[in-house]
Amino acid sequence: MEKFTIEEKETLLNAIDHYIGDRQRFRHVLTGDDKDKFVQETWKIQELRVKLILDIAPIEIKPSIDLWERPCILCGMADSPGVIEWAYVDNKPICQLCFKKHYPEAYEKARKLDEEYWMKEYPEDFNPDGTLKNVAPVGAVDLSF
Repeated sequence: MEKFTIEEKETLLNAIDHYIGDRQRFRHVLTGDDKDKFVQETWKIQELRVKLILDIAPIEIKPSIDLWERPCILCGMADSPGVIEWAYVDNKPICQLCFKKHYPEAYEKARKLDEEYWMKEYPEDFNPDGTLKNVAPVGAVDLSF
């Protein structure tokens, strides 16, 4: 993809987005093997789309300004950063899974920075080992009514 200009890449990305959207309209009429093949092909196209987006605008780590859930520019899943620093592509946030997948070192750094911030700001909420106080173990709460 290095041989394409930014404008050509943006045009290709726009075409891929339209192609994916058009394919989704036909998904409901497929059955069995056709549907499985359709999903596999769509997944490959989505991976190409992600590579193209990251080639146009790389991931940037900057202070988190988003408080509300927004769709990830890479996979479309809605997520809310809710931490001090987060990953953005073209000033749009990416979800936690994409951040972890495409930039694991920066994800760990942002996670540790956020953890240190909360431990410093609210030390009364943490045990000496760094775990949260008053958090029930998994399965300890009976939610049946």
